[in-house]
Amino acid sequence: MKPLRIRMQAFGPFAGSETVDFTRLGERAFFLIHGPTGAGKTTLLDALCFALYGDTSGGERDARAMRSDHAAPDLPTQVELEFSLGAARYRVLRSPAQSRPKLRGEGLREEPASAELYEWREGAWQALALRQVGKVNDRVRELIGFDGAQFRQVIVLPQGRFREVLTADSKGRQAIMEKLFRTELYSRIERALKEAAAGLVAEVARLDQQRAGILNQVQLEASEALTQALAAQDALLGEAATALAARRESWLQAQAQLDLGRKAAAGLQALEEARHACAGLEASVPAHEARLALLLRAREAEVLRPVQAEQLRSEQALQVSGRLLDEARQTLERATLAAETAAATLQIEQAREPERELARARLATLEHAGQALQRWQEAGARHEQARAELSRLQREQEAGRNKRAALATALNAAEQGLQQQAALAAALTLRRDAHEQLARRLRSLEMLDRAVQEERVEAERANRSLALAQAARDARERAGVRREQAERAWLAGQAARLAKVLVEGEACPVCGGRDHPAPAQEAGDHLDDEALEAVRAAVLEAEAAERQAGLDSNSAQARLQSAQSRVQTLIETLGDDASLGLDQLRLTLSEAAAALDEATKAEARVPALTAAREAANRALVAQDEASAALEEGLQAVQTHLAVLAERRQEAEQSVPEPLRLPGALDTALSQARSDLQALQQALVRATEAERSAASALAASRAACDTLGKRQEADRLSHERAVAALAEALAARRFADVMSWQAALMTPAALAEAGKAAELFDRQLAAARDRLSRATEAASGLLPPDLAGLERALGEASEAMSQAISLQEQLRGRREELGRAAGKLEALAAAGAEIQARYAVLGRISEIANGQNPLNMSFQRYVLATLLDEVLEAASLRLLRMSRRRYELRRVTTQADKRQAGGLDLEVFDHQTGSARPANTLSGGEGFIAALSLALGLADVVQSRTGGIQLETLFIDEGFGTLDPESLDFAINTLIDLQQGGRLVGIISHVAELRERIDVRLEVRPAEQGSRIAFVI
Repeated sequence: MKPLRIRMQAFGPFAGSETVDFTRLGERAFFLIHGPTGAGKTTLLDALCFALYGDTSGGERDARAMRSDHAAPDLPTQVELEFSLGAARYRVLRSPAQSRPKLRGEGLREEPASAELYEWREGAWQALALRQVGKVNDRVRELIGFDGAQFRQVIVLPQGRFREVLTADSKGRQAIMEKLFRTELYSRIERALKEAAAGLVAEVARLDQQRAGILNQVQLEASEALTQALAAQDALLGEAATALAARRESWLQAQAQLDLGRKAAAGLQALEEARHACAGLEASVPAHEARLALLLRAREAEVLRPVQAEQLRSEQALQVSGRLLDEARQTLERATLAAETAAATLQIEQAREPERELARARLATLEHAGQALQRWQEAGARHEQARAELSRLQREQEAGRNKRAALATALNAAEQGLQQQAALAAALTLRRDAHEQLARRLRSLEMLDRAVQEERVEAERANRSLALAQAARDARERAGVRREQAERAWLAGQAARLAKVLVEGEACPVCGGRDHPAPAQEAGDHLDDEALEAVRAAVLEAEAAERQAGLDSNSAQARLQSAQSRVQTLIETLGDDASLGLDQLRLTLSEAAAALDEATKAEARVPALTAAREAANRALVAQDEASAALEEGLQAVQTHLAVLAERRQEAEQSVPEPLRLPGALDTALSQARSDLQALQQALVRATEAERSAASALAASRAACDTLGKRQEADRLSHERAVAALAEALAARRFADVMSWQAALMTPAALAEAGKAAELFDRQLAAARDRLSRATEAASGLLPPDLAGLERALGEASEAMSQAISLQEQLRGRREELGRAAGKLEALAAAGAEIQARYAVLGRISEIANGQNPLNMSFQRYVLATLLDEVLEAASLRLLRMSRRRYELRRVTTQADKRQAGGLDLEVFDHQTGSARPANTLSGGEGFIAALSLALGLADVVQSRTGGIQLETLFIDEGFGTLDPESLDFAINTLIDLQQGGRLVGIISHVAELRERIDVRLEVRPAEQGSRIAFVI
């Protein structure tokens, strides 16, 4: 993680908005954070930790308390951090819970904490989490790989806590290295092996349960009993098969006898039914013969149906041809009259040829006059256009005069406005100074007002804390009294219990005496050990509560004194202004702001007014030039208008006066064309009508001749059809048409009658054949005893069913036992395989989960190997900075076998030749050891693929504990880091560092809040 930019607003000593752009450093990534005590150097690290995790660099200050006392009430506290992770860029914006002025009315409102996280993708910031502090915290931990505490141990090393990573216990160091090297895989392997081994154990137990369940299902207790039961069942199955064969043979014989009896009864029954059916059909033979005769007569009548149809058709054709001939004769008469009328009309139209010639001459004269009229009208139009142009130019000339007068007025107004605004702008500096002085006085007075409010709040909190402390003290005293009472009751109970075991003449276990004149008696309110411990625990809790309440009360009193001191300091600073009213000062500031705004706007308007004056002057000159050009155009148009008037007069003399009126010529032309067209169309219509009438007359004559011939042919055809029908009736022995029609049947009735006759014939033949065959089949048969035969078959069936049921029961039991034996064999094979797998996997799981001589799990073993690499890299720097004296080593021996080890550290002292715990180093020694360890961690992490990128290191103090030579080694080590692209920032008051580090981040305190900027 490498910070790119950080912006702090109303945060700590920074009252406004301060931005630190780390990208300005370029290749010089080693810098000193410098400034006087209290200016806000550590606040930069606080802001970095707050932006990422919502807490401060030391992890001790509440984020809510980081709001600047110098900030304006309406300016929110927030920190914005832009950072990179490899090639990815992220931006986090975070605000603590804070009190803000109400939007309406007076007083404050509580605003909850908020956080936003963005990623730079596709040229824009894309939101990852908005307004949800918890989600932003989780996402940041996921991206960076650390929580806040681990971040302060590896990236930001805060003041007073630099040695934590060095002196952390084995468990704490494991948590850090798990995040750094991302060794969760090995932990998952441990869990997977453990779960797999447990799964095999569970599988063996499941197989045992299945084996017991299988034996329980067959009601046996052991596998040997199952083998014996299978052999006994096989013997019983053999006996059941022999008995079933005998029963089946008896059943087959009884079934054969019943089948013979049923066949004989069926034959006798069929003979009786055949005799009855044949007798019924023989009785219907006379009626069938009568129906057959009617059917034959209807078939002969059906043959004559086409002849009668032809006679009807010829009669209808004769009627149609007669009607058509009458209509054709009437049409001929009408066509003759129309032809005569059309011929007379044609002669009349042909005689009107002189009228048509006169109409043509009139049209030609009018068309010639139209051309002259068009020339006269065009000349008039051009003359009117010239007059309109003259009028337009005259209007423009008048408008130009008016515009020049307006421009002159505007020029005068612009000069006057410019003089007024210039006078206002001259007073801008005085008004700005007055406004800034009033604003400073108002901010100071507002700070005093807020400090007074905070003093009241702290006074109330201090009073509450004092009351709570007194209540806790009273509760502790009451608990002490209860403890004394409980201890007395417990001691009394102990004496009574001891008295119960005393035996006269035997020694007392307490005093050794053999006489027991007055043994203690058990009271009703004695306590047992558990009750006494509960009372003592309550006393401890009350004492702890009293101590905490006392601490809270002292803290509240300290905050109250601090608030009172702040109020007094502000009153002294303000002097006479402390007695001013906020509202009056705000009103005065508002009036000064209005005056300043007026002067500022006046100053901004001066350039525009100057430009406006110049533009008005230029417009006036341009208008004079345009007026001169317009005068020249006006004279030219007047000359052209005179020429057009002469041309119009010449064209007017060529047009007759009646035709000069609007529309007169068009009306005359339209009438002439209409008259000529009417004469011509009358001639054409008369010619076409005469030709059409002649054609219609010829067609009518031809149609009459054709229809006369057709009528004669139809008459002859009808006579032949009538003669043919009479001849056919006589040939089929029908007296007349009525007798023929009586014999006719409909086609459906005729077909139905034929089918009925054929069906009766077939039924009669079949009945006679059936009777013959039944008589032959029943020859020699006697009526059987079917009831007796059926009883015999039932008894045989029952005996065979019982034998089959017994065999099925035995077979089912045999199959059940066989399936159980097969399942037991499969379970035995599976159990052997699982035992073989567990022999390997179970042992591997035990070793991976710490059941080994080193008492180290798989993940801890990997971390120990990585720690060895880290310590090797760290020791190279530590040996150089300690002048070849100290070396970091991992503790390989384990003192407490009950706890997991392998990650504890020790320091080997080459001067004494012995190792000792890391926490025994002095302040300076501990500083260089912790610095070496932090840098060694970064080196090893970044050298391994997939490790967390440790591109940044911030160190807050600690260099003052080093001697000059060790300081030189430490500075050279940190300078070397920037060559690898790592950002290194240190906070220190050591003068030598300011001289050696040319890149500084200066933090400068001011009355209205600190400022921060790079000095490169």
